[in-house]
Amino acid sequence: MHSHFITKLLGLEDVEITHVEDQITHFEIHIQTPVKVQKCPCCQKETSSVHDDRIQKIRDVKVFEKYCFLILRKRRYRCKSCGKRFYEPYSFLERYQRHTKRLLQALLVKVREYNFKQVAKETGLGHSTVIRLFDKYYSYDNKALPKVLAIDEFKGTSETGKYQCIIGDPVNRRVYDIIPNRNLSTLKEYFRTLPREKIQMVVMDMWQPYKTLALKSFDKPILVVDRFHYVRLNVWAVERVRKRVQKNF
Repeated sequence: MHSHFITKLLGLEDVEITHVEDQITHFEIHIQTPVKVQKCPCCQKETSSVHDDRIQKIRDVKVFEKYCFLILRKRRYRCKSCGKRFYEPYSFLERYQRHTKRLLQALLVKVREYNFKQVAKETGLGHSTVIRLFDKYYSYDNKALPKVLAIDEFKGTSETGKYQCIIGDPVNRRVYDIIPNRNLSTLKEYFRTLPREKIQMVVMDMWQPYKTLALKSFDKPILVVDRFHYVRLNVWAVERVRKRVQKNF
């Protein structure tokens, strides 16, 4: 039961918490994922055969104003068809990285208000690491919006709202900008100052204000709902029907 509440607090999907260590300067949260059927990246065949595992220490956003590390038991699967060995994918971690995606998002929010040295101290990352990540993910050219625009929100640490809005260039896989909140009025005011003629397509979830923004701010763009949110709503709908029918038995 305690593990369930901690998992909810962390906001990590499909993760099991084995134990938590409260150190003087930081938390260490030991996590693992359940064994699942994985698709081989080489031959696309399915396998659930675990070859081995190793422990990886991953830096995450602060918890109760203390630095936080996720101690991940990282599994490597083996494809029985072609013999390929590969690590399982994680929704919260990019490949070859030792920090979570949301820590990167928090970094990109903070660099709008603070210098690199302050951001490094706040996130616990090295000064050179902050600069490298900023150069890699942040777009310096804020004069021209890309033809394909992606809009999404994430739960951040800004005082201006519970959720921050991230504007992305999905084609080039770059962060265009991060808005302190996802309010429709804020987004309208932001895009009003930028040239929007080039935008042909907007990728979003099914949150109504994003649709309203796209239709009113851009010139007849193609609206694309990302498949994750579409599939998730369908799964939730089926689950509601299942629960309703099950009560009759």
